[in-house]
Amino acid sequence: MYTVEDRALLRITHLPASNRLADDDTARARLVELLAGSGVFDNLSWPDARDVADALSADAGRPDGPETMRHRAQTVAVGRETWDDRTAVVWALTLAADVLDALEAT
Repeated sequence: MYTVEDRALLRITHLPASNRLADDDTARARLVELLAGSGVFDNLSWPDARDVADALSADAGRPDGPETMRHRAQTVAVGRETWDDRTAVVWALTLAADVLDALEAT
């Protein structure tokens, strides 16, 4: 049985939301490597993890990806979107921005 993290990482691997990740196997593998065990998907329901994974995949292809991810976290924090656990999603998106910073640094 797959964990929520396993499913989210498989989604990023097989259904990248950005052209950059779709066209760059190395970047996609590096993102998954950085995310594995990072805690980004801890305490998230599958629907929340799925949406965070899609946001990560999309923002990884943007030059301003980390900043965009932090903006997403702020938007969730003020309640403009519906989530199963808003607090866990804000934390996950904030941590995801740090992962995108690390991805850009490599």
